[in-house]
Amino acid sequence: MMNEVYTVTTAPTDYPVGLGEAKDWLRVDDTNSDAEISALIAKATAYLEQTYNRVFVSQTLELNLDCFPKEIRLHRAPVASITEIKYIDTEGTEQTLAGSSYQADLRSEPARIMPAYDNVWPSARLQYNAVTVKFVAGYSAVTLIPENLRQAVFLLVAHWFENRE
Repeated sequence: MMNEVYTVTTAPTDYPVGLGEAKDWLRVDDTNSDAEISALIAKATAYLEQTYNRVFVSQTLELNLDCFPKEIRLHRAPVASITEIKYIDTEGTEQTLAGSSYQADLRSEPARIMPAYDNVWPSARLQYNAVTVKFVAGYSAVTLIPENLRQAVFLLVAHWFENRE
């Protein structure tokens, strides 16, 4: 099994659920718990994204691999675009693959990348994290996030808020 390390390089600017929405859901009228509820929204979002390999709000991620597999699979859906693919060549120099040298299937889950027709992956140096795929994943606007995902955030925030012991 290949080691896959995902890193957020550009964090989302929003959450799938706003503080006001969460307070309405929880029936909280004052501001005494605002910081706690905001933290719960962030934690619930992170938990659900990690558990279900989803990305709710648009962000840029990097996937680090030790080598080029036959097919690269991006286990963070939905993937909007591939920004770049870099690798360390056998001489130890970082190289960037031309977009024309690979093809991406962003409709599949997980999204898939493989060499373009009549191409092969280049030789990468035998080292950890020799290949880096930078990509954008998530819904481009909070209004595009499926309601069942937003509902899961509401439910988890409510559960954690009511069960703080």
